[in-house]
Amino acid sequence: MRRIFITEGAFVGLLGGTLGVALGLLISINLNAIFAIAGKVVSWPGQVFSKLFGGLFDFAGVQFQLFSPAYFYIQEVPVQVMFSEVMFAFFFAFFAALVSAYLAVKKLDVKNPASVLRCE
Repeated sequence: MRRIFITEGAFVGLLGGTLGVALGLLISINLNAIFAIAGKVVSWPGQVFSKLFGGLFDFAGVQFQLFSPAYFYIQEVPVQVMFSEVMFAFFFAFFAALVSAYLAVKKLDVKNPASVLRCE
């Protein structure tokens, strides 16, 4: 029973660490494209409102931008992926799941396994 818990904890840590690193790298590499999409999503209701009620209100060429050059001096967010930090995040996720599985097994050793399996 101990091996099953530890093996399952290692598998969960490995899978979670791999998926987390892959998703994190995917987001960080495409961060500027994600911000561009977010800007379009945020400005879309204003454009629809302007098209529908533009004749009633004077917008005088007001254009909404999520990261307006009037407030932000950079056009893109600089992204740098550091291998050591990626590996640290992966190993932290893996070992956290492994330690959690070990602590669960340690708590299980105190009780009678048959009573645990019967949920008593």
